[in-house]
Amino acid sequence: MTGGDVGNGMNEIVPGWLLQSSPYTILRSEEKFKKRRKAKRHDFYCGWKIIRPSIVDACMEARNLLISCKDSIISTGETSDSKHVITENDIIQLGKNYMTTRGLHVGINAYTNMIQRYALGGLLELLCNTASIEKAEDLYKKAAASVSLTSKTANEVTISWPLLPWEEASHDNDAKLLIHKLYIMSQELFSIIGCESYDLPFSVTCTKSLKKLTEIENHHAKQVLRCKQRDDKRGEQTIPGYSSAHIRAEDDVTVLLAQKRAKEVQSKCNEIILSLFHSTSRL
Repeated sequence: MTGGDVGNGMNEIVPGWLLQSSPYTILRSEEKFKKRRKAKRHDFYCGWKIIRPSIVDACMEARNLLISCKDSIISTGETSDSKHVITENDIIQLGKNYMTTRGLHVGINAYTNMIQRYALGGLLELLCNTASIEKAEDLYKKAAASVSLTSKTANEVTISWPLLPWEEASHDNDAKLLIHKLYIMSQELFSIIGCESYDLPFSVTCTKSLKKLTEIENHHAKQVLRCKQRDDKRGEQTIPGYSSAHIRAEDDVTVLLAQKRAKEVQSKCNEIILSLFHSTSRL
């Protein structure tokens, strides 16, 4: 597989760059949109999440295309780490742009972390709000069988206008949102906890998944901090008086929010894991 020559004027595409390098921007924007309009009549279109079902579905589709491209590179005898230029000859959606294998890896990792953080958050919600592990398992299995997303090749992917946030089926329906999260988790389970995932008791699957969620949330909080620290460093180097006019990254409200949420998630996960351990120990 050859990417072809990179012509003058072609832009390099790095998929998932915002997710990987600027999660601060996403978190800050969500909070800003939420607080911008306080009138109740505006709530239905202001209090929405950036990471929502249609976005997650689109990112899964993109991530799967990148994985297929990576597999194609390897099938030619090259390693996916070798220098390789990818163009529209390989992924038609690139258009008159190109991507390197580094960009390929960035995209796969960024999309995967976002998708799994979204999905595992649904598992945590399920376990926090369900009376028993048996009931939670039943709801999870129903959700896993309720939706059907099929993998597509680059030529099969169709381009369409994205849904507006308030057009999402789950926008004002928490039950539908949870079903979507659990379905995505079922699709990602192999990647989350390994090849033995389909043979494990549900309680063990939950324990391993919650540990993964804790890891992802802590990583996300660190990335938010690094993003703000990088911006501060750049600002100090280019803008006179930047430090005196801006709050330090360590004290920034968005950074503190990410850290607070990571601690809350870790605390809830540890509590549920301990409860699951005691439940299985009595069997």
